[in-house]
Amino acid sequence: VSNVTDRILDLSKVKNPESTQKFLGKLVKDFTPITDSDLLIPGVQQFFELKANKSFFKDKAIVPEYIKIKNKWFKSDEIDPEYQTLNSTSAVAKTIGEALGWSPIQVDYVIKQGVINDIIRVLDLPIKGFSGDSGFEKASELPLLRTLIGTSSYGQSITEKEKAQKEMIEKNRKKIEAILK
Repeated sequence: VSNVTDRILDLSKVKNPESTQKFLGKLVKDFTPITDSDLLIPGVQQFFELKANKSFFKDKAIVPEYIKIKNKWFKSDEIDPEYQTLNSTSAVAKTIGEALGWSPIQVDYVIKQGVINDIIRVLDLPIKGFSGDSGFEKASELPLLRTLIGTSSYGQSITEKEKAQKEMIEKNRKKIEAILK
């Protein structure tokens, strides 16, 4: 079995050296109990994550590339930091962000760690109410249940982004058809 694996890896190194290196790096990383996020103490780690705009643990952007404001998508870097919010951004983070000129998404990222996260969620419910439509979505917004269920709005924002892109493509297609007629 190892000879076959070695031959496949040797062949892929020749044809696709970068993807093979990424694959092997990810494979080793997946089997190692120590992650990038374990190497730094929490305050320092958050500083570097904010500077890089990337969560080391989740391996995704903290402030997404696109943000939806009133049914329109904008690139994050086109929006002043204090107006960078998502549906899931807490009222506390919005207040701090507006007052200090910081991104509420980044403020949320820092303060929504551990017990502080649960306190903010409890304080947010009377102010914001539930944003979910179904009972499951509403239950996933409650502090303890959110942790147990493990849901987020990340997939929802991707779906909305895809929908907005499809609408834009359809709108442009209609414009082109009208010009060609």
